[in-house]
Amino acid sequence: MHRLHSRLALATVLALIPVSAAAQNQAYGTAWIQRDAPVGTIVHAPGDTLCLVGFPAFCYGGMMRPDSLFCTWRTTPPDSAPAPMPSYCGVVVHCEILGDYGQMMMPGHMTSPGLFSVPVSLAIHYDPAVMAARGMDPAKLVLTTWINGRPTVVASAIHDQQAALFTLSTTQLTEWYGVSDSTDLATSVNAGTWGQIKATYR
Repeated sequence: MHRLHSRLALATVLALIPVSAAAQNQAYGTAWIQRDAPVGTIVHAPGDTLCLVGFPAFCYGGMMRPDSLFCTWRTTPPDSAPAPMPSYCGVVVHCEILGDYGQMMMPGHMTSPGLFSVPVSLAIHYDPAVMAARGMDPAKLVLTTWINGRPTVVASAIHDQQAALFTLSTTQLTEWYGVSDSTDLATSVNAGTWGQIKATYR
């Protein structure tokens, strides 16, 4: 059953990526994203390779930009995330984007509008058994992010309950993603707003 579930999740992930995974660079945990790179890069989280972020070819470029970006993409225990995420997240993924000299490229905990000219694909996988152990209802799970202490539902994320997977295509990445039970969110949220910052989804 677990093997069938993993194959289903993998098939869903591969369908998310527009180009064959074999035709792209594969990385685990960290990767350099070169400016105007003709080949895409998929970064898998070491703890769960079905959690991934896919950077398409030519997704990053333009004048006055670093020659490359350094991406870190990892799952982390919920209690390692900033408050209040540990109280409502069963799965947490940390994303960090730095410039080629180590400068932070995520002001306000998210990438600036226009940094990526082509949408980046994300897949956030979770273990249904872990969610059940936390008393979370699979039918009520949502993908959330965190900006300045406020949980926000990412309404554009697609939940495949059978594959235990959330997928998203966006031109802006946030530093933290979590899978949450919508009934556990302590604060009512506007799904299109992260604090005072509007996210761009496609």
